[in-house]
Amino acid sequence: MPCKRPKFTFGRLRLRKYVRENHCCAIVQIAPCRVNDACRLLATVGGSGVDNTQCTVYNEDHHNNMDLAMNFHNRPTQSTPGGVLRAVTWVRAPPKQEHERDDLLLAIGGDDCIITIISVTHKRVMHQLVGHN
Repeated sequence: MPCKRPKFTFGRLRLRKYVRENHCCAIVQIAPCRVNDACRLLATVGGSGVDNTQCTVYNEDHHNNMDLAMNFHNRPTQSTPGGVLRAVTWVRAPPKQEHERDDLLLAIGGDDCIITIISVTHKRVMHQLVGHN
């Protein structure tokens, strides 16, 4: 029995934003910020290879335009081996921590088995959660 497709499959959809990043590779994941209703940020992960993979945060506050808010490359350092990024998600800041109340946190993970927690407000790595292989 053939699969019935709805008549409206893509007919009602409207292209609103077109994201093309400077790494010229596929975007692996897109994560809109849903931490609060006022948040208009969008995070992406994409690229290929250790030197070219990145997480980018865009600000959609300016109507039809998207401005670059932050960019993170997972390059090797003393505290991390670096590697390809595979996943990104937004995290709520825990109450009564060193994070400000309105701080937005981003969790990024990849092939290095380290989840990196980044403060978008301060644009710096706040924590690293080391996993195992």
